Amino acid sequence: MSGSRSSSSGRSSSGTSGRKKSKKKLPDIWAFIIGFVIFFTVAFLIWDTSKPIGAKIFAFCGEQVVKLLEKKDTTRNVITQGGDIFIIYHPSSDGKSLSTKFKYYTFNGVFLFALIMAVPGINYKLRLKILIIGFILIFPFQLLLFVVFVLNSYAKRMMIRDGFLYPDLIRHTLSYGQKILIRVEGQLIPIIIWGGLFYYYKWHGILTKRIKSR
Repeated sequence: MSGSRSSSSGRSSSGTSGRKKSKKKLPDIWAFIIGFVIFFTVAFLIWDTSKPIGAKIFAFCGEQVVKLLEKKDTTRNVITQGGDIFIIYHPSSDGKSLSTKFKYYTFNGVFLFALIMAVPGINYKLRLKILIIGFILIFPFQLLLFVVFVLNSYAKRMMIRDGFLYPDLIRHTLSYGQKILIRVEGQLIPIIIWGGLFYYYKWHGILTKRIKSR
């Protein structure tokens, strides 16, 4: 009788502990979702109000890269008006300057920031480390989109006396490259960086311990 009671109590205690363990996952998921919404809203407000400063930094870096990669001395300068970035260029030797507006920049940083900050159960030192590395990794993709956008604008709109500035293959590559980058760079790249960093610094160790304990 006592053995049956102990076994039944053991089963009930293991059942309750199992239920407790299974319940832990749901709050973590909700904590992540709620945290993501909160941090995304906060990051968006900061990003939106600080766009004039961020645009100047981004315009300076982008101008240097474009001038290194452009086929001819085309770019006159890259300027900002508020939070908008304008590329000033001249299409030929007649001295007339044209401009194009760059719309897509740095917003994926808001998405990345919210993803990193929303993960529960991470100490602040590791979170800060992942946040810094994440922004270092995402910045080249932002610059890449800027460079492809500028060169694609030149390839589409500019003609020189000898014909097109870029051959057909390069023009088509730049055009398709810009379309792909706009779709991928905004959502997919932040998710890949976020998942990769957390797997490397946090989840890989947890999974390894679980596998070894089996």
